[in-house]
Amino acid sequence: MNHKMADNFIDIPNSHWNSLFFNRKVVLEALLDVKDSVQGDLLDVGCGVQPYRSLFTHVKSYLGVDIPSSCHPLPPDTIVYDGESLPISSESFDWVMSTEVFEHVRYPDRLLTSVYSVLRPGGGIFLSVPFLAGVHEAPYDFRRWTNYGLINVLEQAGFERVQVKPLGNWHTAAASFLGSYFANCQKPWWTKFWLSRLVWFIKNLIASLDSVVPVSDNMCISWFVIAYKPLKNNSEH
Repeated sequence: MNHKMADNFIDIPNSHWNSLFFNRKVVLEALLDVKDSVQGDLLDVGCGVQPYRSLFTHVKSYLGVDIPSSCHPLPPDTIVYDGESLPISSESFDWVMSTEVFEHVRYPDRLLTSVYSVLRPGGGIFLSVPFLAGVHEAPYDFRRWTNYGLINVLEQAGFERVQVKPLGNWHTAAASFLGSYFANCQKPWWTKFWLSRLVWFIKNLIASLDSVVPVSDNMCISWFVIAYKPLKNNSEH
């Protein structure tokens, strides 16, 4: 893996043209919060270019898996699979991670059953999924999750202690949407220089309200989830 590529991906500049700054920022912050507790063998499901691999150099082993039709250039050590059943031995990993992937999974219940199988008892999964995002990687964009939907599908797969955290709120969602709107709408040529800077200023001003203006937590950019396989196997999974 080219770790320089990963480091550059993680270092996300808040430029006038970067409409995904807030989306990537909140996911990175969530990963930084949990990385020290992730130990042992780590499996990255839907790894793409493995952008966050450099955060987990302390683990015993790291393995990335993805589908062969991924729109991202896969590093040569990536294992390819069918998107449903992981070609991994049962109970061989302590942690599974998956960032911004499960909206693209056609049958998430099947994949989570496979994830459950490859985890050792007591092992955990942590994942992020977007809540506020336009259609992307079409035609492989199947859903937007709510926190309740995530809890349901993980518990149905056998996981326990499911914790779902909103990433961002109304302020960051509005700032993110404004940046995405500007990036994707047609603009007269004579506005491109000054309007991009004006939008950049306004979206950062909105995002800065986080610390001074409280809002309800029923809006976010993404969700971040941690769940665990029980210490004793459930014979149904």
